[in-house]
Amino acid sequence: MIFANNIENLKNYKEAENNLKLAHQMTPNRFFPIYRLALLYQKIGEEQKANHLAKEIIIKPVKIESPEIIAIKCEMKTILENSKVNY
Repeated sequence: MIFANNIENLKNYKEAENNLKLAHQMTPNRFFPIYRLALLYQKIGEEQKANHLAKEIIIKPVKIESPEIIAIKCEMKTILENSKVNY
C-alpha cells in the first residue's frame, strides 16, 4: 500500500493500479486497498471502473464495524450519487 501510494504520487498511475490490485488480491477481505483503487480510478477519469468498485465496497460485508469503514462506505455512496456515468 505504501509503495502504491509512492508510485501514485510520482504519477505512474498504471503501476500504482497494479500494486493496489495486488494488495487487494493479497487481502480481499480488507476495505482499504479496494477503496484506494476506486479513488485512483476516479482521479484518472476512469469513472466506470470507480463506480464498479464503489458498488462492490458498498455491498461488501463488514466483519467489525468501525468509523473508518462507515466513512469509506459513505464516500463510495457519494461517488455513485455524483457520477455522470450511469452504472
